[in-house]
Amino acid sequence: MVRLREDMLQALPYILEPVPNDLVDFVTAGWSIDFDDIDDAELLDNTQIDAAIDAYSDRSVDTGYLRFGPELQWWRTLEPVDTVNVDWRFPVDPDGDVAFTAPLSGRASGSTNEFVSAITDFDYLLLEAMQVRVDTIAATDVLSGFDLDIPGLIREQAERRTWLSQAMAHQVNTDWDAVRAGASFLTRHSR
Repeated sequence: MVRLREDMLQALPYILEPVPNDLVDFVTAGWSIDFDDIDDAELLDNTQIDAAIDAYSDRSVDTGYLRFGPELQWWRTLEPVDTVNVDWRFPVDPDGDVAFTAPLSGRASGSTNEFVSAITDFDYLLLEAMQVRVDTIAATDVLSGFDLDIPGLIREQAERRTWLSQAMAHQVNTDWDAVRAGASFLTRHSR
């Protein structure tokens, strides 16, 4: 859960930046574009293509560190209402050992306010659970026999409490004109 939190906090400023309506299809379809298959000299040092790839990947949370974890693609739209959307896609476990209750792929949407509230609640509950563990370790030396920097652990936990507010305050300013130009090139050269 901690890694998911860190990945979501990294993507959060981009998730909260509204995507222009004419670029929603590109930002959501990015995973169907195989960037590695584009063999063109124009790709090298092309800031517009970089901007387009970044517009997709900055809003993506890859949970590949989980066994058959989903790819999550997030974006925000303002019309007709202020909404945060997520597409997910689970890889199929060929052995059938890992199964999910959610469909293998899908889309969900909710108001931006509900999304921010859910992220805030998740962050608070996770940090509270972590704080209980830190306090237990600090008070009882439950991990005696291990060389553990208790003051460092306490400082790190205090620092973690600032990460959500930092992510929420971080404003990104995507160059959407560059994204449009790069997306046009990539779309012409994709399958």
